[in-house]
Amino acid sequence: MLEEVQERAKKDKDIHVLLLPQDDIVVNALQRASTVIIQKSLKEGFGLTVSEALWKAKPVVASGVGGIPLQIKHKYSDCFLTLLKAPLLP
Repeated sequence: MLEEVQERAKKDKDIHVLLLPQDDIVVNALQRASTVIIQKSLKEGFGLTVSEALWKAKPVVASGVGGIPLQIKHKYSDCFLTLLKAPLLP
């Protein structure tokens, strides 16, 4: 799956796939430099990534699972994505 995503991302200059070690400083810098934060979860606890993005005033696109719906209102402050059974990319 990762190889397929990386191959398809090569075709779009705006998509970057990064494999980084867990490092709070790097994550913070990436979130601050991002135009939008995406949190695509099938299952989630609280959703700290969403909280961090909102605190940084970044738009969020997230799955409506776990604690995420408690933090954002669909189409008001941010939006939820619909989980599709078909692949998003052709």
